[in-house]
Parts: sequence; C-alpha cells; structure tokens
Amino acid sequence: MIKNISGILNSKDYIHRKLSESKIKKLEEEGYLLIEPNQDCLNWIGCSIENLRNTVDKIKKKEGKDAGSEGKEEILRKNKQTIEPGAERIGNLVNKSIFMRKIATLPEIVWGSFLIIKDEIKLSSVLFREPKKNSGDQQIHIDWIPGESKLKNYNSVVAFLYLNDSTVENGATKVIPGTHKMFSYPDKYINPKQPHEKEIFITAKAGSILIMNSLLWHKGGNNFSGEK
Repeated sequence: MIKNISGILNSKDYIHRKLSESKIKKLEEEGYLLIEPNQDCLNWIGCSIENLRNTVDKIKKKEGKDAGSEGKEEILRKNKQTIEPGAERIGNLVNKSIFMRKIATLPEIVWGSFLIIKDEIKLSSVLFREPKKNSGDQQIHIDWIPGESKLKNYNSVVAFLYLNDSTVENGATKVIPGTHKMFSYPDKYINPKQPHEKEIFITAKAGSILIMNSLLWHKGGNNFSGEK
C-alpha cells in the first residue's frame, strides 16, 4: 500500500512522467512552467477538453450567482454580489466531477508540486475562473504567505489546466519570472496596480498546463475580446 509521496512518484504510473531536467530548472529559476497539450494528459483524465468545458458550463448554470461561494457565503450576503464581479467562478470542483479529481492527480502536476515543495503534498482545492468581457484585470499578487527572510523551502503550488485558448485579448495570466525568490508581498517593492516592466503573458492552447510557485508575482489579465 502506498503511503507517501515518494511511493506515488516511484509507482509505474508516475515514474516515467517525471519532468525533464530543463523543465525542473525552469520551475526553480523562473517559478513557472507551461506544458503543451498532450494526449497522455487527456487519457489520464478520461475526458476530452470539450467535455470538461461542458461539465463546467452545466455546473455554472446550475449554481447561478452562488457559483464559487462555498466557504464565502457571508461575503456574498454582505456585498450582495458574486465573489468576483469581473469573473465567473466555481468552487469545490473536486466534489462535483470525477474528471476534476483526475486532473488533480495528473503526474505532471504532482511532480511539479513535489519538486517545488520538496515534501509531502496535499490538495487544497480545485477551482474554476474565467474573466468576463472587459473585466478580470487583477493587481499583481501572490497566492500564499510570503517568506520574510531567506527561504529554505516553499509551501504552495498553483496549477492551471486551460479549457480554452488563452490569449492576450481574452485575459491571459501575466507572470514576472523569478519573483518567487523575493521576500514579502509585491507592494513592498512596486505599485501592484501598475504594469511591471518584466511581466510576460502566458498564452496557451486549450489543454495546456501551467504549474506555478504560489509566491511568483502574477495577475489575471483583462478580457478585451469577451471570448471564453
């Protein structure tokens, strides 16, 4: 019986899907890695990208304005609006679709998470986010508690599976490579509401996977085109 991450990664399903040295180096030095679409990942999930999109659309329609509010119901009642007015969100997907649970176990994501955290890992959540037309622009931020001194390890990873093509026009995520090595929050160094001179757009085809150190400075872009 497999009881730890080492046992999982050395199992036959995972060992041959280990990330290459060049990909590991990119994760370590730049704080993110984009993996191109491949059939192995879809075979693992057991569902096409089109079917994943349909699954999300059905859940979104069923939950309506309450979508994405799990654990944040008080905020929803207080503000009398959706959790993020500029974007469609769904929460707790791990309990709403067997395919979403399979996404969380993708070898590339598990390997990337372990190589960043370098310890036992656990799943926090599986969420959906899609910026609305002329909305979605975020300020530069991080997704975890920053280190205030020289870091010995990292504690959190974010992974994106793109259900549609991500472009500059429809709200592609922007990242600032290498900033996961900085201390404190971005606003200690910059105005997070302003563009950063080193930010780059993550443009990706549907089915791509983005693995990112949670301390990497990043932001969601504005969806100018209104495309999904």
